[in-house]
Amino acid sequence: MDQNTLITTRHGWRKQILQQRRDMPPDERGRADAALDAQLRAALDTITQGTLAFYWPIQAEFDARPAVTDWLAARAPAQRETLRRAVLPVVVSRNQPLRFRQWSPATVMQPAGFGTSVPSTGEWLPPTVLLIPLVGFDAAGYRLGYGGGYYDRTLPTLTPRPQTIGIGYAAGRLETIDPQPHDFKLDAILAA
Repeated sequence: MDQNTLITTRHGWRKQILQQRRDMPPDERGRADAALDAQLRAALDTITQGTLAFYWPIQAEFDARPAVTDWLAARAPAQRETLRRAVLPVVVSRNQPLRFRQWSPATVMQPAGFGTSVPSTGEWLPPTVLLIPLVGFDAAGYRLGYGGGYYDRTLPTLTPRPQTIGIGYAAGRLETIDPQPHDFKLDAILAA
């Protein structure tokens, strides 16, 4: 598929999947959210330490905040600031890699555009595990995002490379996203 056709095709997929996500009936969303929450908590149970990057939910995305909050709270008091930390991505400059700022449930947040929020202060930390929202995904483990390329630009700059876990609704499953050289394969996908 040529580049212009791929851009148009991916735009169409995004539009269709996002509309399906917005139109999901409440009972169906509740079941999917409960299944995703269970999958995420099981995945987090295997992560005993590290810096977990997650996302502030927008456009009817699954909300990982309760599971991340519980993961942080499950650490022993002596580990509170050293072994388990959470961070949120921050766009510091357009078309540049994301940076990650420390977050806790008590963090003061500020609007950051696109309906998201970011910590207004906090330490900048590289993630060891990266939870990434999925608009769409394929069986090979490739992600279709919103089209800004922020995660595609960011991942190659992180050393060592963090574990990547995509999170999304099953309605976003595609046969293939027709991955390009800049697309990266996720280590795991949680979908329901």
